[in-house]
Amino acid sequence: MALADVYDALTSKRCYKPVFSHEQSKEIIIKAKGQHFDPMLADTFLALEDAFVETGKKVSGMLP
Repeated sequence: MALADVYDALTSKRCYKPVFSHEQSKEIIIKAKGQHFDPMLADTFLALEDAFVETGKKVSGMLP
C-alpha cells in the first residue's frame, strides 16, 4: 500500500512540489527498494509499471 501511495503522491501535483514524471518516480522507487519498500513489492511494481501509467492517464482528469 505504501508504494502505491508514494507513486500517487510523486505523480500528482501538490502545493508544495511539482509533478514528477513516471520515469522520475520509478527511479525514486528503485532507489528506495530494500530500504523503504519490500524488494518483492518493488519488483512487482516494475513488472506492472505500464498498468500504473495507463491507470494514471485514465484517472488524471477525473478529480478536480
